[in-house]
Amino acid sequence: MANPKSLTYSIGSGDVDTSKVVKADADCCIVGASGTRLFVNPSWKNPSQEWHVGCKLIYELFTDTLASRMKKERRKKWDEKNQEAISEALKHLNEFDKKYSKAEDIKLKKTREDLQNRLDFLRKQAESYDDRGPIIDIVVWNDGEVWRVAVDTQCLEDDPGCKKLADFVPLTNYRIERKFGVFSKLDACSFVTNVYDEGNLVSIVTDCSPHGTHVAGIATAFHPKEPLLNGVAPGAQLISCKIGDTRLGSMETGTGLVRALIAAVEHKCDLINMSYGEPTLLPDYGRFIDLVNEVVDKHHLIFISSAGNNGPALSTVGAPGGTSSSIIGIGAYVSPAMAAGAHCVVEPPSEGMEYTWSSRGPTVDGDLGVCVSAPGGAVAPVPTWTLQRRMLMNGTSMASPSACGGVALLIGAMKAECLPVSPYAVRKALENTTTSIGDVPADKLTTGHGLLQVDRAYEYVRQAKGFPSVSYRVSINQVGKSTPILRGIYLRESTACLQTSETAAAAEFVSEATFHYILFTFYFPSIFILLFFCSAIKLYHTLFFVQWTVQVDPKFHEDASNLEQLVPFEECIQLISSDKSIVQSPEYLLLTHNGRSFNIVVDPTIISNGLHYHEIYGIDCKAPWRGPLFRVPITIVKPLTLTGRPPIFSFSNLSFRPGDIERRFIDVPLGATWAEATMRTSGFDTARRFFIDTVQICPLERPIKWEAVVTFPSPSLKSFTFPVKGGLTMELAIAQFWSSGIGSDEATLVDFEIVFHGISTNLEAVVLDGSESPRRLVATSLLASEKLMPVATLNQMKLSYRPVDSNLILLPGNRDKLPSGKQIMALTLIYKFKLEEGAEIKPCVPLLNNRIYDNKFESQFYILSDSNKRVYSTGDVYPDYVKVPKGDYTLQLHIRHENIHFLEKMKQLVLFIERKLEKKDHIQLSFFSEPDGPIIGNGAFKSSVLVPGLPEAFFVGPPLKEKLPKNAPPGAVLLGSISYGTVTLNNKNDTKNNQQSPASYHISYLIPSSKADEDKGKGTSACTKSVSERLEEEVRDAKIKFLSSLKRDTEEEKAVWKELTASFKSEYPNYTPLLAKILESLLSGAANEDKFSHSEEIITAANEVIDSVDREELAKYFSLKPDPDEEEAEKVKKKMEATRDQLAEALYQKGLALADIESCKVDQPANKSDEDLGQAVSLSKAGDQSDIFEENYKELKKWVDVKSAKYAMLVVVHERRCGRLGTALKVLNDVIEDESEPPKKKLYDLRIQLLDEIGWAHVGSYEKQWMHVRFPSCLPLF
Repeated sequence: MANPKSLTYSIGSGDVDTSKVVKADADCCIVGASGTRLFVNPSWKNPSQEWHVGCKLIYELFTDTLASRMKKERRKKWDEKNQEAISEALKHLNEFDKKYSKAEDIKLKKTREDLQNRLDFLRKQAESYDDRGPIIDIVVWNDGEVWRVAVDTQCLEDDPGCKKLADFVPLTNYRIERKFGVFSKLDACSFVTNVYDEGNLVSIVTDCSPHGTHVAGIATAFHPKEPLLNGVAPGAQLISCKIGDTRLGSMETGTGLVRALIAAVEHKCDLINMSYGEPTLLPDYGRFIDLVNEVVDKHHLIFISSAGNNGPALSTVGAPGGTSSSIIGIGAYVSPAMAAGAHCVVEPPSEGMEYTWSSRGPTVDGDLGVCVSAPGGAVAPVPTWTLQRRMLMNGTSMASPSACGGVALLIGAMKAECLPVSPYAVRKALENTTTSIGDVPADKLTTGHGLLQVDRAYEYVRQAKGFPSVSYRVSINQVGKSTPILRGIYLRESTACLQTSETAAAAEFVSEATFHYILFTFYFPSIFILLFFCSAIKLYHTLFFVQWTVQVDPKFHEDASNLEQLVPFEECIQLISSDKSIVQSPEYLLLTHNGRSFNIVVDPTIISNGLHYHEIYGIDCKAPWRGPLFRVPITIVKPLTLTGRPPIFSFSNLSFRPGDIERRFIDVPLGATWAEATMRTSGFDTARRFFIDTVQICPLERPIKWEAVVTFPSPSLKSFTFPVKGGLTMELAIAQFWSSGIGSDEATLVDFEIVFHGISTNLEAVVLDGSESPRRLVATSLLASEKLMPVATLNQMKLSYRPVDSNLILLPGNRDKLPSGKQIMALTLIYKFKLEEGAEIKPCVPLLNNRIYDNKFESQFYILSDSNKRVYSTGDVYPDYVKVPKGDYTLQLHIRHENIHFLEKMKQLVLFIERKLEKKDHIQLSFFSEPDGPIIGNGAFKSSVLVPGLPEAFFVGPPLKEKLPKNAPPGAVLLGSISYGTVTLNNKNDTKNNQQSPASYHISYLIPSSKADEDKGKGTSACTKSVSERLEEEVRDAKIKFLSSLKRDTEEEKAVWKELTASFKSEYPNYTPLLAKILESLLSGAANEDKFSHSEEIITAANEVIDSVDREELAKYFSLKPDPDEEEAEKVKKKMEATRDQLAEALYQKGLALADIESCKVDQPANKSDEDLGQAVSLSKAGDQSDIFEENYKELKKWVDVKSAKYAMLVVVHERRCGRLGTALKVLNDVIEDESEPPKKKLYDLRIQLLDEIGWAHVGSYEKQWMHVRFPSCLPLF
């Protein structure tokens, strides 16, 4: 591969926060961001002795494929170690059973239970194993000249001494030294680094797929010893800008796209190749397109991009390659040599063709879509982590670098001859020198202008060197309409192509109406007669012809000279129509710098059904050899109108050979909502593969596409159903895959039939407002009799949130500085919400979602995390569902733009959290024939048969209140779908199993306000206490409440708190609720205190609570059964239960504190003497001394079930003290898996301690890696 000039990382998936600065100790040791002790190499120069540290989970840098391979290999090694541990545990259990065949003693039973728990734990670990990958430490420093980066990856190697930080060869920004690193031999993944923001951020650049390396290899691979393996332009230098985000698989982001454009301009690139794209709402629109226009028009970059892989239907080109005027969109071509060599087909086709899946034009605004075609498949280099050198890939992603490499050769030749390089001149040369593919004009919609010919383009630019570099921008609008502004003419709907008989009838109507109107207007001024004559003539004209205004504007580069280039520019253009009987235009046009408009007339009435393509193109009268300077593409689709009930379209015995495509255009009848199709194949003996597409186009909406790829192993019948929209033309494209059936002499015979069905209602979307009233629906079938069988299900809940905080900043660094010099700004919105139970949720921002290229905002990105900063989900324009447990969550939404006013308007942007309901909670709505049905229960509506043209009304009722989801707040919206018809295909003799039609619609239900408090307004029972007694109790309770609200952060606050507690204890001696509150306050103030002293305080406070309780009276009470009918008895019961709970809590906290003191005695013998430790409590286990912990534990067992989750931690401590670590692990796991509370770090730390004590290093290491996932030190960067 030729050495790249530089490599720029364009997005945030590899960004690492290295703002934390540490110093090395005397042993050259630092503590990394992961907590690992790292040794820096003494030979590394670091004048400041400041080391920036950060860390990263390695799988966040790997592709899904590489991570999957790593997980598989690591799992294998982990399983081996776990199996050894299981064998050892099983051995100990068997030895115990052999030694104690009948273990009657309680201790022996518990010992055996412990051994069994160890075995069960290991087996469970094997089942739940989920490798989230090791964490790597990154260290950054300045050596006095440049920033250096070292990576510690020893966690990836089997040898613990391998890949230590000190052994790493430091890297710097790749463009400076062009050095790269490899994480480990196991992954074989190379990476480079770039340092930003004075060492506070390092970007680790890795692949997000093999796609980029493959594309680069096609364009520029250089193998001097094996020239046959070279790319198209092996001498070209390369700048690689990563736009695919590893966090999103390999999806591009707006941030990546914009940073790539910035880098291309910064490094003065000549060419950009972009093998990415997707469908779009609006062609040639959006923030990214605006920036592309700037780099092409102002900075003279040539932008080449793939047209998309969504063919074979028309109007499937993707953005930006196939929909943007400044970008050269490339289609994918396969030649006979490619078919034989790269694809290894048995018998290659005799002629080249476009790949079946290559996207086709025109765009929805009439532009051609595909500019030129290039070879769309290759065996090319791939990254080393794939464990191979090259592989075959195909797609317009491969065609684009093939074309880009060809243009690189052209630019190289132009520079060698000192010819000015302009994207305008190069594009014109490419378009006017292609070799045609196909025999009919409509093939241009598939292949563009033809197959790229670099040698001819070179001759063209040499000959045209004296002509100005101009882009002729064509904009079109229909006469009488100011919008929309189009780039071509695209007549697709039946109303634009009236049949001759229809126009004649209409003309007759006009004449007759005019005559009657003239008679009528004798009594009025003649001006009205004249106006009507004009209107009638205009109507008659528009019924036959469609007039369009074409504006041609010569576009010079922004640095063009007014006097030397703009003023002298004048061209005499001859306008030529490809078919004057259909498209008429003026013959000549004088064009100056200020542009010129002219009218053209399109008469679609004389053409036959089907697809027709025409052009108006302008030729330089003085230099006709230049070819068309501009073109007005005109695509006319004349659909077939169906008659009959039901409307049926069919064809029989249509012959297909490899690569054949048959298109049929159908005017979908008004009232149709779905179609049922059957495809029968015959006449062949080897498997056949077909693409079946349907496309309809709606204004301001992505093309409505349904597709199926089906394989017929033998002659057979297949059925399909798909939704349609009535009144719109539908293209049906059926294609035999280009390589399917190659080598066979037999053609595939196809019979195809589509039957249109439809049930329309008065409401497109049904909204239930939360009241008890049902919603009236009126269903109609216009096409044929249909079975009306409504089904409605609510299966999602949507809640809305506003930001609780926002942060607007100016992004630092050149990578976020636009070519115009403006710095990009970022708005971060913070949302908080709580889930009362685990669920699958999806965040949605309607303003921004589902649009990348057709969005005026640069980018968006969100991070969803819990209260521990654990990241559960990241996403951008296409949010996904993620399963999360109950708890508190924070969502950060990051929006970028250069305009501060736009971002200011978004500070209160609404976020929706959509939550899937579990299947058992889905709500099936009921239908009624009466408006009172939901209340009375009468008049249930199940089904009916609709007679064409006769409407039928019914009601859909709201959900039953008891069916509403738990914890659904007022204002939440339940979402679902409603459908009305059933599929008749294959169900004609089966009335029981009715399949719902694929046409479904939105239905929603607004959850109303909750019912009033039933207890509100009820009288209270008579109180026997005096006013003074009640006042005294109220004052006491208020004091206790006030005490619990006091903070204990500073020494002064602690002193005040202690003074008050002493005063209250003196005022209310032995009052258990007060003492319990004091204990609670001590527990909440555990942070930043000496653990030993704090434990002493807790034991003292707990003892005070325990001593304040009359345990004999309490035990006596619970041994008796109170009378449930006595009101006073109920009060006593509540009081006694509260006292018991306070006693149990005190015993529980005392037990934990005793254990903490015991651990302090073990952990810090140098800091405290045995005498000091003994001041709190004697923990001696001598036989003649009582074990206070055990006594406390036994006392707790008298009052509560210690196995419950509330007291389980003390059970863990007890079992650990007894040496039963397996049982301790089991109980601890039960506590951790209890989702009633958010995960607590101390529980997981304790689990790791238990694992280390048992000696299961492999499980301990696994848990430590998970700690960085569950409890990260900070949230990741955007």
